[in-house]
Amino acid sequence: MEFLEMSLSELEEWSERRLQESRREREQARIYRQEAERRADQAEREAEEARIYRQEAERKLEAYILKVLRESNNEESLKIAQELEQSRIYRDQAEREA
Repeated sequence: MEFLEMSLSELEEWSERRLQESRREREQARIYRQEAERRADQAEREAEEARIYRQEAERKLEAYILKVLRESNNEESLKIAQELEQSRIYRDQAEREA
């Protein structure tokens, strides 16, 4: 009903305002989307860095455990060291194949 009471120039002005508003909203949505994508990319990079850091820490810990087990020079420790080394080899192969 409101439109019926508007003159042609008022309708054109209203239409132009709505068009400008719509453009601003689309631009704002584009900016928000880009920011969300940037943050998602950053989170992925940080997660990958954390994964690599964790793997390096695990490998260093394994190496230290193996060293301690081998230096103990008792049969049970050497057996555990051998099993740990074998599981490490299997894991490394699986990672390369993946």
